[in-house]
Amino acid sequence: MKTDVTTSIVLDKRRKRKDSLYPVKIRITHNRYSKYFATSYALTIQDFNKVMGKAPREDFKDIRKKLIEKEEEARIVIRDIDVFSFEEYTSTCQNGGKKETDVYVLFSQKIEKLNHQLRVKTGRTYNTTRTALKTFSKSDSLPIQRITVKFLEDFEQWMLKRNRSITTVGIYCRNIRSVFNDAIADGIVKHESYPFGRRKYQIPTGRSIKKALRKDDVLKILNYQANNEIEAYSRDMWIFSYLANGMNFTDIANLMKDSIVDGFLVFNRSKTIRSTRSNPILIKVFISKQMHEITQRWSNTDDSNDKYLFPILKQGMNPEQQANRVELAIRSINYHIGKIAKSVGIDKKVTTYTARHSFSTVLKRSGASVEFISESLGHQNISTTRHYLDSFEDDEKIKWSEKLL
Repeated sequence: MKTDVTTSIVLDKRRKRKDSLYPVKIRITHNRYSKYFATSYALTIQDFNKVMGKAPREDFKDIRKKLIEKEEEARIVIRDIDVFSFEEYTSTCQNGGKKETDVYVLFSQKIEKLNHQLRVKTGRTYNTTRTALKTFSKSDSLPIQRITVKFLEDFEQWMLKRNRSITTVGIYCRNIRSVFNDAIADGIVKHESYPFGRRKYQIPTGRSIKKALRKDDVLKILNYQANNEIEAYSRDMWIFSYLANGMNFTDIANLMKDSIVDGFLVFNRSKTIRSTRSNPILIKVFISKQMHEITQRWSNTDDSNDKYLFPILKQGMNPEQQANRVELAIRSINYHIGKIAKSVGIDKKVTTYTARHSFSTVLKRSGASVEFISESLGHQNISTTRHYLDSFEDDEKIKWSEKLL
């Protein structure tokens, strides 16, 4: 806060009210001149001393917390005024003259925007981030100016003590950073207050060990004799993802009948279609014999009026319904493909995500270039592909280690 402006919580004893209480106010002093700004509280002298004392009881403690928050709001307004004056302060605080600074409201606005862009799943991560912030701060409001390096460091430690992974911390903090960036762009907060980056708060990056399957393990899944229809469906969808350039299951769900063009699947990745709108990355996947057979078994019939290739989504679903349907389908497939993998002797956790990593890793081990794999995966930059390929099987690392001596 500006060094020539100070704030304090005071009991205004200049005029006693008819109920014998005195109003509690925020006193702002600038160049030795003070002005008083009302709060919603009025107390006796004795109760005010208890509220501001060392160990207030529970009801007084709550009043003290609210007053401190009110003082902090005043400090935030003062901090954002270039050249302080009481006139500028009053004008900024008037209704309509103050931009929304509450983090929870800004998160709500972000979630609404994401939902409008049909990014429902991403919006859910922002919602869980907002919930975590509310639990951490124990406050009904959180001015964005309180998001400092210290606040973020404390938030990270709070998350870790509650057994949240580094990956989860990273996701939540990237969401906070995105909201902060929006606030800067909207003129709500100044760039000088930006708490992220070098020599400030650096968002932790989780590095999970991705266990891609070997080709022989993939063949075990392909040749598995299913005991029922749901097992057969789960096996086929996993194999389809693997053969279709490690296609993300959301993209499989969104495939249209007209995505098949001259023996190829042609589509844009749902994940990157917004960020590459001016130059969308079109992915072409050759439809192999196995993929064709899977399509014949599980696709919507030719006489069906539904535009989707597979009966996962239906026309008329809103974005929320689509996200729910995809999430339920992934859970079901992951459950059954996990059981299948175990029954054929694969001792690794196998999910729909494993299919994507297995596709890239098997290609790399077969001699394909990183550039080709990157194009096949639909990555925007090759560094993302290299990250995928960093996690070969442990036995491969052991084999090459033995050649060193």
